Amino acid sequence: MNTNMSRRAVLVHDKDLIKNFWEQKIGSQYQVTESEDVRMKKSALKKLRNEWVEQLESRTKHLKKFNEDRHKQMQASLLTTEPTLCKAESAA
Repeated sequence: MNTNMSRRAVLVHDKDLIKNFWEQKIGSQYQVTESEDVRMKKSALKKLRNEWVEQLESRTKHLKKFNEDRHKQMQASLLTTEPTLCKAESAA
């Protein structure tokens, strides 16, 4: 009967040891995660990314407007040259 009780005591001791081990691991991982979050918040990388996104959006907007204006000019020039082409064909 004494051997059975000592085994239980050992198992309980091992259980506490394992529990403490994993609690320490979790605590240290939590501290690492927190310090990484603080570091990322202080980092200028997010600000730089936002600036690049704004610049790219602005560039895209300007290129789109430029292409639309050019397309309108091409259509307008085609409309103005079309009657002269029709006159030249009818004269021939």
